[in-house]
Amino acid sequence: MKKILFMFVLLFSLILIGCGGETPEVPDVPDKPEEKPEEHVHELVTFERKEATCLEDGYEAYEKCNTCDYTTFKEIKAFGHEYEEIIVKEAKCLEKGLKKFVCKHDESHYYEEEIKETGHSLVTIEVKESTCIEKGHSEYVKCEKCDHETEYEVFD
Repeated sequence: MKKILFMFVLLFSLILIGCGGETPEVPDVPDKPEEKPEEHVHELVTFERKEATCLEDGYEAYEKCNTCDYTTFKEIKAFGHEYEEIIVKEAKCLEKGLKKFVCKHDESHYYEEEIKETGHSLVTIEVKESTCIEKGHSEYVKCEKCDHETEYEVFD
């Protein structure tokens, strides 16, 4: 047993002395010539231009590869509504009107608003005495914008 222990200590000592705590030097191996990766050939699919609208983005005509992430895609942002006001029906003294707001880019995009009645614009017509040429009348009230007037008496 002493012999085995002695042999073990001797072997261990030789290993430590022989290594010297350093890593053995590895001889230089010449580099392999770099292999060039095969050049990728795109499998391109062409897409037609899609126009942007008031609400939806569009894109330029572009190409996209089916086998990699390559693309020439360029987005066209939606441009929003640009409304023009159109009077459909004028408001009158006692009648509501209507106006319509229509998008300049797409007439199917619109909304409508009522126009409030304007109300009468009343003026008082003074009494007019009859003359030998014209008949007179009593005082009455008349609207300047429409044919509304209060009752009055005509003098002979």
